[in-house]
This record gives sequence, structure tokens and C-alpha cells, in this order.
Amino acid sequence: MVQPLLVLLCCLTLPAKASESPFNDLTLSQAEKADSYSFEVGGHLYGASKNHNSVFPSSSFLGNIDRINSSNISFFVSLGDNFRRATEEHIVHFKSAVASRLKMPFFNAVGNHDVTNRERYEAHFGKTYYCITFRASDSRTATACQRTQKFITVAKQPLKVLFRSFLRSIE
Repeated sequence: MVQPLLVLLCCLTLPAKASESPFNDLTLSQAEKADSYSFEVGGHLYGASKNHNSVFPSSSFLGNIDRINSSNISFFVSLGDNFRRATEEHIVHFKSAVASRLKMPFFNAVGNHDVTNRERYEAHFGKTYYCITFRASDSRTATACQRTQKFITVAKQPLKVLFRSFLRSIE
């Protein structure tokens, strides 16, 4: 049996141009010149899988928003599954309970639950892939983002396979 392949590409590039979060409209600060920075990563924000009827994000995550806001991080990256289903109700609750309460830009590497209705997700947040830019960078990271964008463009094309057979005599 042929199994589908899911490829997750999350590209963070670091040139000087600012990037705005499609989730809470906050822009990455490019002003800081520190040698280091911090960001937080989390995922599966919709909570326990056994709580099928909840339209609210995880209570444990909601309980940590003040701590996240008071930490010295530059941005937050979600690993997806921000809401159980991409219904209008789930998205509205996510925006009001999470995205609008975070005091730093929020970015998402899309999970399967986020795109149970891809059209609705994209209507609220834009494309399911994007690159963000943050501070100064060398050309290698900018090139990585360009290559990722090219890969995505090529991956959307229909697959063309050429089968060729030939006979060869063995002496």
C-alpha cells in the first residue's frame, strides 16, 4: 500500500526586513542588535483529544499566557493543531483566547487539525507556508528560504514519471 508523504517545511530567515504575524498582526522587532535572542515553541494548543466538544484552547496553555508574555522572547512559534477543527467558532475562540492575548508575534507551522477546512484557515491567516525575516543574516539563510519557496512551487506541480525499459545482451 502506498502511504502519502507529509512534508513540513518551516523556514525562518533572518534578513533585515520586518515580518508581520498573520495571527495577531504584531511585527518582529528588527531594532535589537543583541548577539542572541529567544523564542518559545509549543503545539497541540487545542488541548486533550478526549475533550471532543470543546471549542476553547488548552487550559494549561491559557494558564501560561501571562508567563509567556512576561518572558523575554522575541516571538512564539506554534507547531500546529491550534484548534480541533477549522470551524468559524474554533478559530474565533483561538484568536480571542490566544493570538490576541500574546504580546509578541505568533507564527504557526500548520498541523492537520488547523486545515480541516483549508479555505477557511487561509481566509483567516493566509497561506499555510511562509517565511519570516528577523534581524541581520548572511546570504545562506536567505537562500534557504528562496529554495524552500521554489520547492513548494515545484511540489505543487503534477508528478511526471517516465518509465523506460531496454534490453541489453550479455555476452
